[in-house]
Amino acid sequence: MGCGASSEDTISRPESFYVKRDDGNEYEGEYVEGKMHGYGKMKYHNGDMYIGNWSDNKFHGLGLYRFANGELYEGDYKEGKRHGFGKYTYPDGESYEGSYVDDMMSGNGVYNYSNGDKYEGEFLLNRPNGKGKLQKINEIFDGNFIDGNFVNTKPKEDSTTSSAEASVPEAAQQDDKDKDPNRI
Repeated sequence: MGCGASSEDTISRPESFYVKRDDGNEYEGEYVEGKMHGYGKMKYHNGDMYIGNWSDNKFHGLGLYRFANGELYEGDYKEGKRHGFGKYTYPDGESYEGSYVDDMMSGNGVYNYSNGDKYEGEFLLNRPNGKGKLQKINEIFDGNFIDGNFVNTKPKEDSTTSSAEASVPEAAQQDDKDKDPNRI
């Protein structure tokens, strides 16, 4: 390094702090150059809590976010958004486990519905989209889905209905403005 400087002079080392912020949120964890960076825990004034890795004041890497309403996400984050592999669980027992891109279910995943239905396959923008399989109590739809709707010509195996169409359960039929953006 020259001129007597050592590598310790140029490396920022994380320091651990506890901070109660003006907004009522409490952070305990590592800071680097005045920013949450490294491992830390944030308790939000609304009852939410995040435990995991931070980078530049944003969730980044592995983390767990527990919402005050009982919802839980555990998985990868990138620049403050769910991105990579994760599992999202709802208080009613519904869950999604799979890929996220830019805070949305995108890629391969499995969605388990509280009524016992299960969708396994490709997702795009929080909806079944692409190849997938929807298992209902008495029928299975295996093929292609577009925006949450089955588009093949007939159900597979022993179907008790004559319908050639299927869609994901009611949660997907709500208007987008009324819908929880994390649910399909």
